Amino acid sequence: MPCLSAQDIDGDICEFTLTTGEGDIDNGKFTINNDTKKLITGSEKIYFNTNPVCAIRIRADDGKGGIFEKALTITVNKVVKTLIFSKRNSDVQVELTCDFFFSDHI
Repeated sequence: MPCLSAQDIDGDICEFTLTTGEGDIDNGKFTINNDTKKLITGSEKIYFNTNPVCAIRIRADDGKGGIFEKALTITVNKVVKTLIFSKRNSDVQVELTCDFFFSDHI
């Protein structure tokens, strides 16, 4: 999952939130873990076929009045499926991966 970072001129650590405003259409599909600074998917699944692009708006706040907001576009890559069949014991292993890429930077 993508990591978030911000450089504060005073060296303060910024907290990130999904905020309302222009470009926040898909905010509800994501959450932010401020301990790891990662943007993660929420309970709603994101599928390439129905949501190839997601729009979110993120706020970085240093807690001392320094606030920066930016609308970001996330491109959802097609899920890569690898099916591995084993004839010996009829086990089926399915591997799924999904990547997110920001098309813009804060």
